[in-house]
Amino acid sequence: MDDLIAHQGRYSGATVEVYPKTGVWRLGTGPMFDLFRADPATFRNSMDAQTAWMGMCQEMSMVQTASGVDWLCNDYALTGRLLISFHYGRKNLLRYGALRHYLSQEVASWVVTD
Repeated sequence: MDDLIAHQGRYSGATVEVYPKTGVWRLGTGPMFDLFRADPATFRNSMDAQTAWMGMCQEMSMVQTASGVDWLCNDYALTGRLLISFHYGRKNLLRYGALRHYLSQEVASWVVTD
């Protein structure tokens, strides 16, 4: 996330686009981008960026969708000592927080303690 703050590396020349009805910001160049729950221009340090990060996404052509376009986004959640990696699409942006919470709670319930 330090590259994001410094506007270098893959974030060099990246553009920001906001989706008002979702409160999500898209930052990237081309079909690969990152999603954030806050405006990347307001990040003071890499912790701000990491806290607001919703995952890395790729825009793809999808004939099954009305628009012909969908996103495949990758994110993770930590539950105790377990890392849960999951994927979601554009249509689940409004459910992102609930999805992440559900996965964390469900996987945590599987853990057996001695």
